[in-house]
Amino acid sequence: MRCHALIIVGVLAACGGDGTDPTGPTTGTLEIRTTTSGPAATAAYNYRVDGEPAQAIGNNAVVSRQEVPAGSHVVQLTGLPDGCATSSENPQTVSVTPGSTTVVDFAVTCVPPVGSIQIVTATSGPAPTSYDIVLDGASVGPIDASGTRTLESIPSGTHALGLAALPANCQLQGDNPRATIVQTARTVRAVFTITCTAPPPETGSLRIATFTSGVDPDGFQVTVDGGARQAIALNGVLTLANVATGDHFVRLVSLATGCTITGDNPR
Repeated sequence: MRCHALIIVGVLAACGGDGTDPTGPTTGTLEIRTTTSGPAATAAYNYRVDGEPAQAIGNNAVVSRQEVPAGSHVVQLTGLPDGCATSSENPQTVSVTPGSTTVVDFAVTCVPPVGSIQIVTATSGPAPTSYDIVLDGASVGPIDASGTRTLESIPSGTHALGLAALPANCQLQGDNPRATIVQTARTVRAVFTITCTAPPPETGSLRIATFTSGVDPDGFQVTVDGGARQAIALNGVLTLANVATGDHFVRLVSLATGCTITGDNPR
């Protein structure tokens, strides 16, 4: 009898992978740089990586983050003062390579935190030649009864802007003064509309003077006989024309907390 044997030979082949050393680095370095041109209003900004809590960084500085996991990360520069903005993309998405340094540059340009106010007056009826402009309780000069004037280099923020020296026969629409918000490197437009009517047959002028110690950032307002209010400087003289002859009550209003008036009010 013949016997047939089937012999199976197994060959074990060792195949190589992608050649990566499994013991190699899995993290890299993230280097964050800031460069600032112009008048930086603060010594430091903030930065955050992947939404983590913000950390300080100088306005011309380099921060090196070690052992950052390889892969994609989002880096954002925050805490920029008013007037400063990045000319580069912000936030930036970067890729960290194992064992390498990834650089993130933020270029910041700063301008002075000031803007402008364009004041426009439009008067109908028998108008005076001009009014006085009052900004934050201080007189800053005249403006034509129907004209335009621009105030330059006004610090950004909220300001009290008004007109003074309106004759008694003229009425300004809206608040006087009024809150005006100035933004950095921009011009805000403030329009004052005034309507004047024929004055009484017999009139005189009323001179009102204020002398103030201390500061009231919004300024004062004055009213005659409970009529329309108008701005008056903290230390200034306001002359109201076309006031009917006779007795009148003059009241100073809109005083800040802590401000008191010596003498009667009204008087």
